[in-house]
Amino acid sequence: MTALTDQHLDEIRELCEEKWVSPALTRDWGANMALCTEDFVYMPPDHPVLHGTTEARAYLDAFPELTSFSQQLVDVVGDTELAAIQCTFAGTFIVDEQELSGVGKCLVTASRQSGEWLLSAACFNWDTPPSPNE
Repeated sequence: MTALTDQHLDEIRELCEEKWVSPALTRDWGANMALCTEDFVYMPPDHPVLHGTTEARAYLDAFPELTSFSQQLVDVVGDTELAAIQCTFAGTFIVDEQELSGVGKCLVTASRQSGEWLLSAACFNWDTPPSPNE
């Protein structure tokens, strides 16, 4: 096992904090799925496990409109081939014409394929249920 380098950590941070977030804000779920392995496993809260980018994309297509979203890398462990990633996130979205906000955390695995980090699994949950903005 070869330890993660600073370059790998920078690439993983960029993947989580920028490459995933930016297309999510514009609902470019195809761009998000391009960051994932074909056998990507997605585990959203209160929902059955989704297998593959097609199922994950269908879930995201139905996700409410995001008006703000940020994600922050907390920790990474692994080697140059596989990494376990912890992040926190904050988001605001519209449901039934009402703006809701919440914060939460996610646990992600990424594998390095052809010199690029790709997400292979992701699980997230809210710290508390999203609530209306006052």
